[in-house]
Amino acid sequence: MKLEPKARLVADADIKTLLSEAESHLEIYEAQTIRFADQLDPDLAINNLKQQIEKSKSPDQIAELQKQIGGLTIAKDESKRAARRACNQSYAPVREVLKRILDRADTVANELTREAQDAEREFFAAFGLPHGDTRVSARVASLRAQLNTMRGALQPTTGLPSVKSAIVEFLRAPRT
Repeated sequence: MKLEPKARLVADADIKTLLSEAESHLEIYEAQTIRFADQLDPDLAINNLKQQIEKSKSPDQIAELQKQIGGLTIAKDESKRAARRACNQSYAPVREVLKRILDRADTVANELTREAQDAEREFFAAFGLPHGDTRVSARVASLRAQLNTMRGALQPTTGLPSVKSAIVEFLRAPRT
């Protein structure tokens, strides 16, 4: 199978299966961060409520918004920590699947490295030259470096609703 290194990862059946699993876990995580959005960023929520008060013409609505602000203000730091803890717990299954994806990607990268080295040896041998690395090896090495960087970043990024996994985005097949 002759494909670009990244295309080879994207085409791998095991990686495709694991990506699907990761995406379903990410949906759960993202839903959790949405549920806890006000607690994760109480200052933003309070500012939004204050803007609603400015626009409101109803005393009852203003009173309700003030109650909500009071609720967000009391124990703000504790609420934020609890919300982050809950979101991090919902991220744990994502992290585990991403580790398995990267393990499989490492296996594919090892296969690519062997294939590149074998092809380079064969090429140089045909000319009676010693083996040397080519752009092919450099591309596989670059892919390995990207995978190693991703492995080091298996934490939830911010705990906010817009979180997407860079690993999932990197390995997602290009949409045509």
